[in-house]
Amino acid sequence: KSTSTRKKNKIAGYEIAPWGIDNQKPSQMMRLVSANHIKPQLLQTERDFLMGHRLGHFKEDIVNGERKLTPVQVDSEITDWEEAVDLHSYWFKACSNMVHFKNIVNYGSLDARTKKVAAIDVIDCIEARKEIMKSGRVNQVFTHPNCYNPDQADIRSFPTYDRTDPAADQNFVHWVQDHIPGQPYYTYPAW
Repeated sequence: KSTSTRKKNKIAGYEIAPWGIDNQKPSQMMRLVSANHIKPQLLQTERDFLMGHRLGHFKEDIVNGERKLTPVQVDSEITDWEEAVDLHSYWFKACSNMVHFKNIVNYGSLDARTKKVAAIDVIDCIEARKEIMKSGRVNQVFTHPNCYNPDQADIRSFPTYDRTDPAADQNFVHWVQDHIPGQPYYTYPAW
């Protein structure tokens, strides 16, 4: 079944693309997972496989036609930034959302002075919905802990990341998803 519909919902005066018939597909997926005694362990294994041992820095070489990755030392400015934004926690959450929902809602914040990324996080897919596209592009993402019946006062709106002008917005969302033909807004796992 389709995970989105042509029916339009409104949040904070914006038309949003509902995720599922009643805009509750991520919650429905989580209920299915928790009702199955095997699926949580399978998803955790998939997440752990996706995460790997840890994030790291590597140099790629081709040796005798084989790809070889060699760990390398990086400048302390990079490792300091990774620690400051808690990159390992981000990676854990991103992998979890990709495994459970096949969507990752990345939040980013730029330092006003340097225009460098000062904070990154993952917004839970259960709480995020996309604005209906305008000019072939989603311009806003909305978050609320209850997308089924949101209280207008608690809705947060974020502009989407604009690759043509990366520093356009100090706070932004970059939505990553698998591609499923005919599903322009959201995707879902094969299970």
